[in-house]
Amino acid sequence: MDGARESEAPRFAPALWYRAEQAYREGETFFRERDYENSAKRFAQARTLAEQAENAARLSRFESGELAP
Repeated sequence: MDGARESEAPRFAPALWYRAEQAYREGETFFRERDYENSAKRFAQARTLAEQAENAARLSRFESGELAP
């Protein structure tokens, strides 16, 4: 999640970022309820979505000329 945040995913890939945050919050809820299996699934989903958001944000920033290669 940190990498996505640093690449400004909330600004450049808001839909993916929102889904990643939502999955993370659900993972936290399952963890607090001691439902570790569903918690692990949601955290894995959050990681995947955050990585997608980070990549989309980097691509968007590069295409807009804001980020040099």
